[in-house]
Amino acid sequence: MTQPNLSNILHPFRFAKRLLAFLAALSFLAALDAQAGTRVWNGGGTSNVWSDAGNWTGGAGGGDLLTFGGTTRLTNSNNFTDANATNISINFANNAGAFVLGGNTAFLTQGITNSSTNSIQTLNLGLTFQVATASIATASNGMIMNGVVAGTNINKTGASTLFLNGSNSFTGIFTNAAGATRVGNNSGLGTTNNGTVIVSGGALELTTNTNGVSITITNEALSLAGTGINSGGALRNITGDNVYGGLITLTNATR
Repeated sequence: MTQPNLSNILHPFRFAKRLLAFLAALSFLAALDAQAGTRVWNGGGTSNVWSDAGNWTGGAGGGDLLTFGGTTRLTNSNNFTDANATNISINFANNAGAFVLGGNTAFLTQGITNSSTNSIQTLNLGLTFQVATASIATASNGMIMNGVVAGTNINKTGASTLFLNGSNSFTGIFTNAAGATRVGNNSGLGTTNNGTVIVSGGALELTTNTNGVSITITNEALSLAGTGINSGGALRNITGDNVYGGLITLTNATR
């Protein structure tokens, strides 16, 4: 008597099991997509706080892509303290005026971008990035970060300048892939665990803090490449008698 081939018998069941797992994964991703939305700041509420649903097209909530555009209620405040404080990213639209964001720390799972063609954006609130490598993109204009920036690795892109004035606590590598990063705090580059990398064509600039006092950055390893922006130098002192006390490695022809 011929014995049945168990692999032939089980094959349809294995296929069905894999199909069910695949469908479950699709359902999960669809649920995540349904939960995430784009909320656009219109400033139409009766107050300057983020929980005022009238200020947003799409209402107030968490887990979203936050877009700030226009020029209404440019100074506003994040008053969320619970799960609604966590969003995917913050983007300043190309028509955005000069916003000043304050209030509670904003938790982001991706990053922040300034696409405004007209205005530098000021962030007095803290930012905590809940992702292995966060993106800070000064795509069309700069950003001034006065609050504490926390997280792990940070990748800065875009030709405009990023200003880091807070006592930051991110623990990973800070990479300046394009444009300049101007530091005005002893801890502006986060903890000294993993160092800072300036890619060729970019620049690290040191300046006095918000009180006009020179800064000293110690024990922060720095990797420099290239001659900076318009050959102005990859490491520059802007104002004050600032000190960079960490180990500096020149990876190629550097100025």
